[in-house]
Parts: sequence; structure tokens; C-alpha cells
Amino acid sequence: MHHHKPEWYQRKWHQREWLEIGVQMQHLMFDLSGKVALVTGIGGPVDATGNGKAIAQLLARQGAIIEGTDIDQAAGANTVATICDAGGTARCSRVNATDQLAVEKWVN
Repeated sequence: MHHHKPEWYQRKWHQREWLEIGVQMQHLMFDLSGKVALVTGIGGPVDATGNGKAIAQLLARQGAIIEGTDIDQAAGANTVATICDAGGTARCSRVNATDQLAVEKWVN
């Protein structure tokens, strides 16, 4: 049995259409303005994105103030610069997230 796919599925999407969808999707996201987000492992090279960096950037785009950690201070500074250059607020402390006492001290 052959199922006919809807016309919207068959269309070829153009970059502009994807951009418009992205703008529409941002309205579905949540507002974190004025909230503080604690994110571990935010560091990363300028040309790469790890999970912590991606999460920090997403939360910052939603208005959160990012309090991040990374064991690599320079990598954390790269992410902070990226967020601040985009109009967000962030800082990074050198904390090893596998050290419970260090994390507790950072949080408190």
C-alpha cells in the first residue's frame, strides 16, 4: 500500500523558510529573563560546541544569567565571550564538576 505524503512534506525547503521557522520556534521557547542558570562544563574551543557550551548558549538566548564552570579556564572564557558578544550575561569559574565539595562551594 502506497501512502501519499502531504505537499508540505514533499516541498524542498529553502534557507529562508528554515530561518522563518526558527524565528517562529523561538516564540515557543520559555523566558528565563533574570533567572540564574548553573551550568557545568561550559568551556569549549571557539570553533566547537560541547554539551555544556550548547546548553549555556541556549539558556542565555532565553535570557538566563549564566554561572558556569569548567576545569579549563580559557575554554570557559571562550564561551563567556560568545554569550556576552551576543548580548547575554555570563561568567565562568574554574571548578572540577567531579569534586562534590568544590561544586557545593561554587553553588553556595
